[in-house]
Formats: sequence, structure tokens, C-alpha cells
Amino acid sequence: MPHFDAVLFDLDGTLLYTLPDIHAAVCRALTLNGYGAHTMEDTRRFVGTGSRELVRKSLPADASPEEVDRVLVTYRAEYKAALVVDTVPYARIPETLAALRDKGLALGVVTNKPHENAVYIIDRCFPGVFGVTEGNRDGKPFKPAPDAVYTALDSLGVTAERALYVGDSEVDSLTARNAGMECVLCAWGYRPRFELEKYPALGIIGAPEELLKYI
Repeated sequence: MPHFDAVLFDLDGTLLYTLPDIHAAVCRALTLNGYGAHTMEDTRRFVGTGSRELVRKSLPADASPEEVDRVLVTYRAEYKAALVVDTVPYARIPETLAALRDKGLALGVVTNKPHENAVYIIDRCFPGVFGVTEGNRDGKPFKPAPDAVYTALDSLGVTAERALYVGDSEVDSLTARNAGMECVLCAWGYRPRFELEKYPALGIIGAPEELLKYI
């Protein structure tokens, strides 16, 4: 059984149920710019590859890049103003994180959220739990590029071979592969289990405490 010194987590759909706040901000941005709102399930399908892609997928297919950028400005402002309203940790996540820390593992977060937003959300929801939080920084590539993973690992002083990545999507599986890490995918997030089964992983877990068997 693999043994690890650190665990890196995705944020949206893995640690936290953020969809209601993301969806509310998307709908406000769309309506403020003259578009109809989407359903929560539409937003669920669109998340995972950064805010610009979320907005692009939420707009009509023929929306110009300039229009995407215009609505994106509104979305970012609306979301930043209400980051943690209905966002909550998934059941058993706090207990599982405590168990991992008790085992001596270092913990980190790597997400495609803007870095400032990610740090704020993690500090609000999990104060003092994570050794590093890395969101997307201006000019840096989004996951599945491994850049933010490497920055987080450097901060924790752990190599990729000794770290496990936990996420809920194909982006997370690809991120782990690109970084030279093993990964576990969680089926409680924003992608269904049958979709996760298409992607490389040590396993797919249905409850947070199941993660402990991979440590």
C-alpha cells in the first residue's frame, strides 16, 4: 500500500460544497448583463477549469471573447462579494482532515480559484488546518498544469512521489498525472462516479473517511 507524507486537495466539490455560491454569482452576472440565468445543474457541469471557462460556457456559444471578458468582470466582482454564504464543508471532511493530521501528514490545497479567494475561503472554513493554499495566480496556468502543485509541494517540503492528490474531476486526475503524483477521486463532488471511472486514479471513494485506507 502506498505511503505518503502529504495530501493535496482540490477545493470545489472535494473539500467544500461551493456550488450554491458560485451559481448565485453566475446568475447575477448573467442577469446584470442581459442574459437569462442557468440551472444549478448547468453550473455544476461548467465548473472546474477556472472562472473564465465557467463564464464562457454559461454564455451563448456565439459570445465573443470580448463579451466573455466583460461578463467575467461582473462575475468575479459578484462572487468575491459573497464567497462564503452557503458554502459548507462536506460531511466528515473536518474529521478526516483531523485524522490525517494526527497521522503526521502535511495538508495543502491546490485549486483553480483565484488565489486570494481560495486563501480567504480556506481560512474561513478550515482555520489553521492546511499548511499551504495555492489558487490560480495572474499569469500562471490553470490545472491540469502542475505549476501550482509544485509550488504547494515546495512549500510543504515534500516531493511529488511522496504526496497524494485528492479531487473530484478529470482535471484533478490529469493534474496529478502531470505532476507525477498518485491521486484519489471522490464521488461526492461535481462529477458522477461513472465519469470518474474513465480517469486514472488509485481509487474512487464515496465518503471522506475512505481516504484513510490509501495513506
